[in-house]
Amino acid sequence: MSPRKGNSVLPAHHSKSFLESVLWSKKVELNHHRHDAMNNWLRLLYSQDRAVVAGALRSIVYATDGKDQYALQGLVRVFKHPKLSEWNRTAIADIIESKFACPEALQLVIRCLDTYVGTLRDASCRIIANTISVENGAEPIRLIATHLESMVMTTRKVALLLLCDLCDRHSALNGTVLSAVARYMEHPVDYVRQTAVESLVMLSERSDKADVIREITKRLEHHRSDVREAAHQTILALTGKSSGESKTWIASVSCCLDSENPAIRAAGAQTLQGLNLQDKRAIELSPSLATPGRQVSSPRQHATPLSGCSEIPPSSRMTIAYVGDRLESEDTEVRKEAITTLRLMSDSGLHHRADLVRAAARRLDHDEVAVRESAVEALSLLVGDQDRESVDIVMEWLNAPSSVTRTTALTAIGRIASKGDKVVLQALSNRLQDDDYRVVREALLVIEKLARFE
Repeated sequence: MSPRKGNSVLPAHHSKSFLESVLWSKKVELNHHRHDAMNNWLRLLYSQDRAVVAGALRSIVYATDGKDQYALQGLVRVFKHPKLSEWNRTAIADIIESKFACPEALQLVIRCLDTYVGTLRDASCRIIANTISVENGAEPIRLIATHLESMVMTTRKVALLLLCDLCDRHSALNGTVLSAVARYMEHPVDYVRQTAVESLVMLSERSDKADVIREITKRLEHHRSDVREAAHQTILALTGKSSGESKTWIASVSCCLDSENPAIRAAGAQTLQGLNLQDKRAIELSPSLATPGRQVSSPRQHATPLSGCSEIPPSSRMTIAYVGDRLESEDTEVRKEAITTLRLMSDSGLHHRADLVRAAARRLDHDEVAVRESAVEALSLLVGDQDRESVDIVMEWLNAPSSVTRTTALTAIGRIASKGDKVVLQALSNRLQDDDYRVVREALLVIEKLARFE
């Protein structure tokens, strides 16, 4: 029976399922023939005849319109052949870049970075740099950064240079690149962490300073000591490149002193000392950059002064201020760490001892008794024997409006003053006329302790 024109009913052997199977078989047959043709064109790309190569590329583009994954994979397979001529590789690179630009193409080309063929690496870098944009950059940048853990030093270097190039081309990608690289500071392998440190130093010049500080100080608070050490090295490497750079880091690094982990607090204190030392060295190398500080009136003002150094780092007082603030912490361990840090800062010779004493003495007037006790403890460690200037700083608080502050100042003087010091004893005698009996009682106790009765 032949079908009628119009809306006719098809015979049973022309049912819908039968037609679908026929169409599917035709599609498979068409794809098979197309793949055969594509394979023939791909083979021609190995030819030494440039006209043949150009013709094959035109045929591939015409047949696929740059949207065929089979063609893309074949092009990349030929592109990364180690013995392919430079002209052929460049021609294929141009086609991939101009006609097959897509996320899949980027992923395939990024894998070519890990190769020993120099021309292939160069061509791959060109495709990647010209194809990545602000909109599609996040995932490719992450894939490029994975090459920082390659065992081949050349591959790591190529990946770093490519990331720097991307930052130069697209400033909006700087934060993405920085974050992708910074995560390798947490890598378990030493050489990868070191590569990350070197990479961050190079990328810092191209990135927003706030982003750099945030990414690195985050690793300074890491639970692993090797990661904290990598962050410490990075900070010192960055601040050593220019004078005065340390000041921008001190506030962020000081936050480590608030950590519940004693190892992190110690890392923060160590890094703060390193920042001040960087400033000191910058002054030594360039005296014109020195910031005049208050002259030391006593040769004993520094416990162990650096030989040949008379200038105090510009970042010194800022560091002292941030560490001194930790004396007011509600956490006992944080206050203890601050006391230890102040003592180490005094021993380093990088700070005026008088500035350290003032930072501690200022807390004698605090409302919390624990903070006042911490201040007294800090003063007892900071003030050395016969340190007249430091004792005078503390005695200024004997005239404070609060009787509690005057009493605490007397307690501190009892721990730092030298026996038989007539100036101190006279000041203590004046406190015997105080209106508050607690001040008078404390003054008597200190006089008994310091006086030399013969």
